[in-house]
Amino acid sequence: MAEFAATQAYPDEAMATQAYPEGQNGENGQAQAAEPEKKKRGKPKDELAPPRPKNAFQRVTGEARKKIKEERPEIATDLKAMGLALKEVWEKTPEEEKERMTKEYGEEMAIWKPKWAEYKLTPHYKEFFEVKQDWVDARMRKKLIKKLNKDAPKKPKSGYMLFAGEIRERVSKEVMEAGGGMGDIGKKISEEWGAVSEEKKAELANTSAGMKKKYDIDFAAYKETADWANFCDERAKLENKQIQKKLIRTRLDEAPKKPASSYAIFRSEVMPKVTEENKGLGCGELGKKIASMWAEVSAEKKEEYAAQSAKFKAQYEKDLVEFKRKNVYTSFLMERQVAKAKENKLLKLRTLPKRPMSAFAMFALEHKNDVEPGKGEGKGRDALKKLYEKAREEEKAAFIEKEKELKIKFMEDTQAFKEGEKFLEFKNVEKKIKMEFMNEATKVLTLRFLSDAPKEPPKSPFAVFVAQKRKASGEADGPPKSKKERAEEITKLKEEWAKADLQTKYDCEVQKKELAAKWKDDCKEFMADETWKEYLAECKKLKVPVQSILKEKKKILRKLKNGMAILPLPSKPESCPAKPPSAIRMFARDKLGEIKDKAEIPKLWTELDDESKQKYQSEAEEKGKAYRQQIQEFQSSEEGKLYIRQLKSTARRNKLAKAKDAFLTDLPKKPASALKNFISKNSKSLKIKNPQVKGADFKKLVMDKWENLDEDEKAKFTDAARAEMEAYDKKMEEFKASENWASFKKAIKVKAKRKMQKAKGMGFSLPAPKKPEGLPPKPLDAFKAYCKEMAGQGKALGDLAKMFKELPEESQQERRKQFQEQMDEYQQKTAEFDKTPDGRKYSAACASYAKRKRLVLAKIKFLKDEPKRPANAFSLFCVAKRPEIATEFPDLKGLGPVQGKLGEMWKDLSAEDRAEWTEKEFKAKEEYDEKLAEFQKTPEYKKYSAIVSRLTKKPGVKKAQKKTGVALPPAPSNLPKKPASGFFLYLSSQKAAGNSVNIAKGTESWRELGAEGQKKYQDEAAALLVQYEKDMKEFTKSVDGKKYLRLRAAADKKGRLMKAKTRFLGSDDAPKEPKRPPSAYFIFVQETRSTLPSGKISEVAKQLTELWNNQTAEQKQAFQEKAAALKEQYDKDMAEYKNSANFKKYDKAIKNINKKRGAKPKAAVKAAKAAKAGRGRGGGGGRGRGGKAAPPSKAAGSDSDSDVMGSDEDDSSSSDSDSD
Repeated sequence: MAEFAATQAYPDEAMATQAYPEGQNGENGQAQAAEPEKKKRGKPKDELAPPRPKNAFQRVTGEARKKIKEERPEIATDLKAMGLALKEVWEKTPEEEKERMTKEYGEEMAIWKPKWAEYKLTPHYKEFFEVKQDWVDARMRKKLIKKLNKDAPKKPKSGYMLFAGEIRERVSKEVMEAGGGMGDIGKKISEEWGAVSEEKKAELANTSAGMKKKYDIDFAAYKETADWANFCDERAKLENKQIQKKLIRTRLDEAPKKPASSYAIFRSEVMPKVTEENKGLGCGELGKKIASMWAEVSAEKKEEYAAQSAKFKAQYEKDLVEFKRKNVYTSFLMERQVAKAKENKLLKLRTLPKRPMSAFAMFALEHKNDVEPGKGEGKGRDALKKLYEKAREEEKAAFIEKEKELKIKFMEDTQAFKEGEKFLEFKNVEKKIKMEFMNEATKVLTLRFLSDAPKEPPKSPFAVFVAQKRKASGEADGPPKSKKERAEEITKLKEEWAKADLQTKYDCEVQKKELAAKWKDDCKEFMADETWKEYLAECKKLKVPVQSILKEKKKILRKLKNGMAILPLPSKPESCPAKPPSAIRMFARDKLGEIKDKAEIPKLWTELDDESKQKYQSEAEEKGKAYRQQIQEFQSSEEGKLYIRQLKSTARRNKLAKAKDAFLTDLPKKPASALKNFISKNSKSLKIKNPQVKGADFKKLVMDKWENLDEDEKAKFTDAARAEMEAYDKKMEEFKASENWASFKKAIKVKAKRKMQKAKGMGFSLPAPKKPEGLPPKPLDAFKAYCKEMAGQGKALGDLAKMFKELPEESQQERRKQFQEQMDEYQQKTAEFDKTPDGRKYSAACASYAKRKRLVLAKIKFLKDEPKRPANAFSLFCVAKRPEIATEFPDLKGLGPVQGKLGEMWKDLSAEDRAEWTEKEFKAKEEYDEKLAEFQKTPEYKKYSAIVSRLTKKPGVKKAQKKTGVALPPAPSNLPKKPASGFFLYLSSQKAAGNSVNIAKGTESWRELGAEGQKKYQDEAAALLVQYEKDMKEFTKSVDGKKYLRLRAAADKKGRLMKAKTRFLGSDDAPKEPKRPPSAYFIFVQETRSTLPSGKISEVAKQLTELWNNQTAEQKQAFQEKAAALKEQYDKDMAEYKNSANFKKYDKAIKNINKKRGAKPKAAVKAAKAAKAGRGRGGGGGRGRGGKAAPPSKAAGSDSDSDVMGSDEDDSSSSDSDSD
């Protein structure tokens, strides 16, 4: 892309410089196979740049250089001699020739300069400039190495270089005599090296290796000198300087240029003229000349230049802000911080102790010559690893021990270094670098993301007053004032504010609150936008703190002496009603415009007559009543309950903090345990000895040390801890007898409240039934009883479980047996208690509580998205007219009077006006019904319905088929709806007219209509019924209709089956079906489950399965015998159950429902007669024209459409027959 741009800008020069590479045909453009071009050495050259013209000296010396090389080849490589020869040629050149070439050079430069200026704007020039600058930077680094490492040991020569040094003088002489150059000398040496024998090469290689060994020793010693340290510091500074300049060139190349000053603008105007008039002057002289001219410029002219400069500066600042919003500037900041941090690390941490080698690294260094070098399996590092695995344990232990010693020394040296000045300087510089980056990054992110954030409102009423004055004078949108002008303005406004009346100040206070509330809402809206989310992500990426645009979020907490904080009270929700003002406050508000000092208000109130006072007091009482009603509604709302709960929690915590701060200042401090004292004493030494062990491994190491500690040593820690604990207990007894403790207990005492069982995260609570006094307590199982016995030892639950498992089998069996006896006794007592009045009452209360809790939980869980029931016509009218009431009747205050007025307005409405609101109610009801129907199809509602059906089902009670728990298929959208009768059409018309008519009144008015009045509605109902039957007939022929009727028939059949079961086997006197007995495995589980510690069901099940599998055949035989006895008893009970009268009736009913019923006898006779007589023209019993004989009529249970429809008569007849 860059080459294309350069070619377009400079076609002549670019085409001239584009030579075809070797191996490519220029005529047809077909590429030939060519070797990759060698990387050019030396200073880079830009092939696409317009070639700069040569001056007179360059032309003369360029032509002369070739001749001198041919005539005097001995000075071709001698730069000094060549320079003197060229100087001599230049001096002999005639002056006329020099002037001619100089004139041509000036003309060529006039053409070249615009081309060069244009080319510098191309992307290719920028790319080439970076390549060239990288070469310059590398050259500077090499010069630094030569300059500062003069005394450094020289690198040893290789075998080839030693050989070249021996023969270079001879080869150079031969090549020069033959007319060759430096390149020919290198080729000649390379050819002779190829002819050298292997013995000679090996000898030279050995010599080079010896020199290398000596160089390594000398260079290691040199690294300890100050010269090397100085070189490292200067190199780090130079590299950072070059990186910083490169970042500015590459990342800030699109940044706006700094604006010119007034003097710079003047200089750019006069520079061409001054240069033309003073051609012989240098840059310094020209600068002095222009400076003297600037001194003579008039003040008015200088102001013009200053205004022009200010305009440029304003534009520059605007462009700079736009540039800083780009991602490229953020990248620049990050890369600059990284470069500075790297320089700081290299300068300040150069002498930081190096981490020692590991045991394997030391082994590898010692045995690296024992393996084949290279990469891959069996070579290099892989071979050393295998060798290390096979090494003797003694050898490994020696390396490991050496590693520990080196690590201990490393940690000590590192600690000493961190306590020195270098590390302190490093941390200070690191802090400055981070602070610089953080400040600039914060500004940039503010420009990018928070420039459109809501501006903070005025903080005081005076600030509102100042803003109003500035807006009124038109200064708000004007140019910014100076600091002095602003100070003078504020002084004048303060004087005006002091003279303002109370009404003005009150209005400013109200406006301040309104602006603050609006600002808060705007901030919340802004923080919900995508811009704020992008800002948070960018802050996280750059690791800078997030600016809080809502200052109230960071409330300052007041700290107490004991370190605890006094929490701020939660902010009031918007729905919380404001407390109304008192009578004297309302009086003061009316007098705000008349008085200037608030101190006069109490005096004026006392001087007020009783009649005027009564006016304010009555108004205050009315507002107080309305407030009390509103606050009661707020407290019963979910938001109010949450606010009150938060308020109480904060008050309780603050109360506890203040009580501790006031009364527990002398509370004795609890001493540490023996283990803690051991850890604090030995952890430091253990860390030094085991530096590689950290985290959980170090904790395990300490615990192992404690467990394996000598009993005498452990006794020292234990006795000391016991003595401290005894002293602490004694001090606590004394403290608890003091007045401070009594005052503390009194301060934190709260009233006892009935415990409420609260569902987690559900936002409701249900009072659990209180346990009666006679209810027997449930015994603890074997493991829990063991835990209670061991409670004084302070063991964790996991440790107790291990200890319980380690108990002898006899002890465990004894505990389990004891628990089983207690459990049998508990079950017997519970059964006796359940027969008592208190027991039955408690059982019923528990069942009711469980049902209510499940229903509430199901409603909260599954009916979150249930559509809200719409308001009726009167409610819609009230919502629309309430604002009008407030405007037209301002004296009406409170919910009751306003509601009464709305009721009067509703009664005064005409039938047409009332019908409008009724229509709105019907539309809202239709929308609600549609939404409700859609919601009732959702899985959530079906789950809720299933739970309600299970919980509300009562066995033995006859219900309608829809309430038997059988889910009917959803009705398709095209299912015709059965029309209403004439009576209900009449009621609907009355309701639409706004007449609220119930069934009783509607029936009476329906009778009063008579036959003539009813005829209108009866005819309408008949027409609707005819249309319904027609639509139903079409529906039964459709695919959806057939599917729905088939599913409906299946649901009806399932309902009849459930109805039969409820009828014959659901009553209280009906026999109960015996419960299937458990298997041998489940009998084992029932007996063993209580002996295991509590845990996850899956883990307990796994343990039980393992225990069962580990049982011997004899042990399993006992459970199998129990299972067999239970099975035998179950079979006897089942036979008796099936032989009962109720079961036989139920079985008969099931058979009647399931069997395929044929045609009735009379129908069969008629069918036979019809078969003999023949139907149609077929002359036989066939169907249609000449068809085969008709098959027997299908039974009622078949799949024919007529049977699928079903009928209530069939159901009732089957039920009657079943009852026999």
